[in-house]
Amino acid sequence: ETVSGGCTNGSGNRDIWVPGANSTLGVVCYNSCSACTPPPLLISEIALPFDNNAVQFIELYNPGTSTIDFDSDVWYLCRQSNGGSNWVDVQLVGSIDANDTYTNGWNETAFNSLYSPLTLSQQSNIMYIAGGDDGLFLFYGGDHMTGILVDAYGVINEDGTGMEWEYNSTKAVRLRSVTNPNPTWTASEWDIPFSTPSDITTPGEHKSDVTWNGLTDNIWSVKGNNWSGTYGYIPDASFNVTVPASTPSTPVIYDNSSVCFDLIIESGTVLDVAEFGGGLTIYGDLTIDPAATLTIHSDAGGSGSLITMGNVTGEVVAQRYIDDEEWHLVSSPVSNATADVFYDSYLQYYDETVPEWVEVTSYLDPLNVMQGYAMWGVPPIRGTYEFAGAPNTGNQSIGFTAANEYGWNLIGNPYPSCIDWDLVTYPPEMNTAIYYLDAGSPGNYVSYNGGMGGGSQYVPPMQGFWVSANSPGTFTLTNDTRTHQGADIYYKNDEIISNYIELQVQSEGMVDKTYIRLNENASAEFDGQFDAYKLMAANTNYPQLFTIAGNDRLSINQLPAIDIIPMGFYVENSGNYTIRLNELNDIQNCQLEDLKTGTLQDLQQGSYNFSYTLGESSNRFLLHLSAASVAQSGAEKSIKIYSVGKEIFVKSVNPIEKGTLRITDLAGRTLAEEAISNENFIRLSTNLKSGIYLVSITESTGLRTEKVIIN
Repeated sequence: ETVSGGCTNGSGNRDIWVPGANSTLGVVCYNSCSACTPPPLLISEIALPFDNNAVQFIELYNPGTSTIDFDSDVWYLCRQSNGGSNWVDVQLVGSIDANDTYTNGWNETAFNSLYSPLTLSQQSNIMYIAGGDDGLFLFYGGDHMTGILVDAYGVINEDGTGMEWEYNSTKAVRLRSVTNPNPTWTASEWDIPFSTPSDITTPGEHKSDVTWNGLTDNIWSVKGNNWSGTYGYIPDASFNVTVPASTPSTPVIYDNSSVCFDLIIESGTVLDVAEFGGGLTIYGDLTIDPAATLTIHSDAGGSGSLITMGNVTGEVVAQRYIDDEEWHLVSSPVSNATADVFYDSYLQYYDETVPEWVEVTSYLDPLNVMQGYAMWGVPPIRGTYEFAGAPNTGNQSIGFTAANEYGWNLIGNPYPSCIDWDLVTYPPEMNTAIYYLDAGSPGNYVSYNGGMGGGSQYVPPMQGFWVSANSPGTFTLTNDTRTHQGADIYYKNDEIISNYIELQVQSEGMVDKTYIRLNENASAEFDGQFDAYKLMAANTNYPQLFTIAGNDRLSINQLPAIDIIPMGFYVENSGNYTIRLNELNDIQNCQLEDLKTGTLQDLQQGSYNFSYTLGESSNRFLLHLSAASVAQSGAEKSIKIYSVGKEIFVKSVNPIEKGTLRITDLAGRTLAEEAISNENFIRLSTNLKSGIYLVSITESTGLRTEKVIIN
């Protein structure tokens, strides 16, 4: 049977009735008919501010040319709780004019009091006890069961907890560039700050054009007379902003959640991004008059941050504070900088193909975008260096080489904002760890990889860093990796890591750390996606602590569950040193064995102090991780089995009068077997390939089996 004809109620749905069966076979939707084509209507702002739960709201915006009458057109605003079966459907009432807004909230009294003279367009329970993990959807012609999905914030049947679209204790604002609704939630259409108080929300205004007045003070993020507009709102991601000359004060940005769409800075005025915590995101175009100034400040506490997503006309001044008489790794955040930025300082770049450091000898030499440089400031103390030019934005790329062992390439952050290293797309030719010259420990290096290490996840603005390459390739950064987070200072990720150990060595105020995690997805060898090499300190008097995997020294080592991990120590200075346990998660026992003295120290009971003489072997320690709480047989109590390099060691409290030593692979195949007779120490050299093996000792008191790593 052919079903034809148009619908009359605008719902777009028409039942197909089966005669005699007394039932509906299905539903046909005629979206092409004039009655069913929804007029444009979109969700423009969602607010769940952390300081005032009662004023939470949803704002809608009409980007069309005609008024939408909700009394004649059927529209529903729907909320799905936690991606489950619980829906709240609210039919909209009243109307919304073209290029105007409509607000829906659950506490009319609280809303009208805070946002007066604005009043709530509709009071409903759509936001009552809403969590930031609930999806919000616009349906035309019916509710979530019968209507046409027109616009979506979130994903149907998905719990928003931990997702990109979660809005708990914050707000979400549709960018000015979004002109049509979208039934598929798209992250790039939204600005979602980390947290938002109620005075930063902007109900009743979308796509406004505002001007800085500066009548209250010089703080950008102050609501009221500092800004033009009906309600004196602080700009959001849909606002175009103009900063004119001749205002009582010029704006300063002190927080990192300041945003706008287009920004125009007119002749004769100044906009400052403060040095500690200041951050500005411009989603549209930035236009700076030649007689105006936008300065990103920096001091010893950190640097301000600027993210531009559109075109830039004019120049910014980006500052970088640097202590003199120390080496620092730097890079340029603008496209046309020259070595003159570091006038009267030493400047070098690293040529991996040789490999060697190359002096920059001409002040006219360009500072190549994404290239890292080593810089030594010469007294008198200068402190702040300034880059002036068009800020780098969009995709930035640099080639890297791997002509020498480890393929060390010195690269730089090309932006006047941080990079989130966890969001970077790593080329297959490059290992994923990043290495910094530690600002807190001159001459020493720290690393970061996947939440581990002493380095930061967030690469500060104008920061140079090392990467290790396996073969030549190209490294590309995009705007998607940029963030204001971490621009103020280096800091460690405080997230608790499972199956994790952090150790440090120290002497006379110098501290070096190494990081270990048991991970069944890792191998016993160096893994480019998990581990980090130990980049040895330029200051050879700095004590160095590391684990050993084959011929490699590692600062971050993820490896499968194993009882013994070889560790190394190196310094070019005889003296007394201390190794201590900083953190131990999900591992029951952690003991350090000194192969020189034979001492076995339980690091959970205290630090280990030792003396070192220049020239001693660096492969001095073993870290034992066997679980002490498990009941042990006689053999397990008295026999210890471990490996160092390609050698296997067996120590027994009492001589093994008669027994057998057997080596098998993980498939159970016997690779070697040797009789034992009246021995309490065995040192067995092997020709085994690198990998994990099982070593078993069978004797009269029982069986003892251990996994060992052969490197």
